[in-house]
Amino acid sequence: MKTYTQEFVDFVSSSVKYGQKGAFLALTSDSLNPDEAQCLEKAKTFVRSFNRFPSESWFKDECELPLIDTKDPFDYYRDRIYKKAIYKLVVPVLQSASEAIRDRDPLSVVDMFNGFLSKQKELFRDTSEHGWLSASEMSKQFIEEYQTNRLGSGVRGIPTGWDFVDNQMGGHQKGDLNTIVARPGTGKTYVLLKMAYEALKQNNRVLFVSMEMSKKLLFRRLVGISTKANPEMFKKYEVSTHFLSFFSNTDLPKTDNFFLADSGDIRSTTELDMAIETLQPDIVFVDSSYLLIPQKKQGSNVSRREIISAVAEDLKAIAIKRVIPVVQSMQFNRQAKADSKKAENPLSKTGLENIAEADVVGQLSSVVIGLASPTSSDTDKDFRYMGFLKGREGEQGAWKIRYSFSPVNFDFLEVIDGEDPVQQEENEDANLDEANFNE
Repeated sequence: MKTYTQEFVDFVSSSVKYGQKGAFLALTSDSLNPDEAQCLEKAKTFVRSFNRFPSESWFKDECELPLIDTKDPFDYYRDRIYKKAIYKLVVPVLQSASEAIRDRDPLSVVDMFNGFLSKQKELFRDTSEHGWLSASEMSKQFIEEYQTNRLGSGVRGIPTGWDFVDNQMGGHQKGDLNTIVARPGTGKTYVLLKMAYEALKQNNRVLFVSMEMSKKLLFRRLVGISTKANPEMFKKYEVSTHFLSFFSNTDLPKTDNFFLADSGDIRSTTELDMAIETLQPDIVFVDSSYLLIPQKKQGSNVSRREIISAVAEDLKAIAIKRVIPVVQSMQFNRQAKADSKKAENPLSKTGLENIAEADVVGQLSSVVIGLASPTSSDTDKDFRYMGFLKGREGEQGAWKIRYSFSPVNFDFLEVIDGEDPVQQEENEDANLDEANFNE
């Protein structure tokens, strides 16, 4: 019979209920009993492998831990287990410090409390995502990743909401800095919000920051995406009481896992990192990230290009340190617009060199996706071109998405360059089966 404290049962149950993968992975086993530590590490391995929590039956079978229906907010249970861990750390320190104070040994007292502060910082930190791994550990991860992608959908990270894109890049993955690039007015904010809403629907905790648009305007657009109602109706207060009743029963009013911020809340990459520390999101979206202030103070003679490069470096560092994907939007330069007029697919003549003001953005980004408006020769104007400018593992392809607002619709339309890797693999398997049968 395994032994679990009530604080541990409450924390695990609440983490699963509210989808708090980041905070769950950040808990260390230092203050736990052996049964709790073993269960935690097993569950962490599952979450890292499949990007989701195990089922209730898994916890019951693997850990002999029955989950319960917690009633209070997640932060309440997180604070309880954190404070209990602090108590277990501080008691021996206070006892030793009392003796050192009686002996008039101030250096020992300072050393004890510095050691305590260092251990306190480690209580909620996922150290297993960093450092060296042996060949055997990497082999285990390789096999798990292959089985997950071979037998599952191939989406190891957080989905974008478009199957073709997810099958190509495997979703937004931990440590990624992914970039959406477009000319002004093309729809970058809507595309990022669409991805953010899809992440929420998959039970992920989302932080969305816009450096150009207020939280109020952002939320109107988010409501439009979730309800398919044109956001212009909200601006003119043209929605009916029936719509408000309908909206009240949708997912947005009921979730505490989607956070919006604007340039009045977050102005720098340092403030962004502090917000991530506080909110513990699973994924972060930064619209118009080039307007952020970098962490390192810039001199008066620093160019705009250097500032944007410093911001990109900060965002990549945040993604790695926090072990989450960060998705940003950037602008194409004017040359990209001129080149796009010469091609049937406006993205076919566009590359990383067309990202405005900074070469380093393309270098640091795991995935770069271009977004472009229809050309003058396109009779249908209610769509957008999208395509890979850079892939994590050489992903290629271009596609169209619907871009209309009556109702709001950003659905996938068609592939215009490339082949869906899942469909390609199915075709290869079918050809192999046919060849084996003929033999």
